[in-house]
Amino acid sequence: VDESGKVRYGDHVPPEQAKFGRKQINEKGFVTREVERAKTPEELRKEQELADKKERDELISRTREESDRKLLRSYQKVDVIDREIKARNESINSAIKLTQTRIEKLTAQVAQLENQAADLERRSGDLPLELYKKIDDHVGEIAKQKKVIEKKRVEKVEVIAKLNADRKRYLELVGQKKTN
Repeated sequence: VDESGKVRYGDHVPPEQAKFGRKQINEKGFVTREVERAKTPEELRKEQELADKKERDELISRTREESDRKLLRSYQKVDVIDREIKARNESINSAIKLTQTRIEKLTAQVAQLENQAADLERRSGDLPLELYKKIDDHVGEIAKQKKVIEKKRVEKVEVIAKLNADRKRYLELVGQKKTN
């Protein structure tokens, strides 16, 4: 059947009709082969989108399965995850505390250097460039250490969130195992 609705018979398909669907019949009138019409660009695009989505979904599923196997191999009990959460929390808190102590020492040193600079300025009116540089270096180091603390706080939130997510998933997986 062509685009105008006429039925055509022949032993070959004319080139201008190749884009349409057709049925091949044998001498007894039975359909032996059916060829679908050529797909439109929109249909081809949608088909490709569906194939891409299916591939992404399969990749996500495989990744999730591997992650689940790794999680079950890593932890024999939920208590192990709880201990790791506690240990990581304490470790990061210790690092933050150590850095805060360093900031306190640097701040005290800056105050001492500033007092020294004030004394020198009162006595001679001149301040050695080296003293200014020391103060600037200490102030810069304090700023760096404050950034370290902020990074540690962000790390703590991320690490604890991941471990809590692992804990939740572990409990889901263990629950599934028990029901299977």
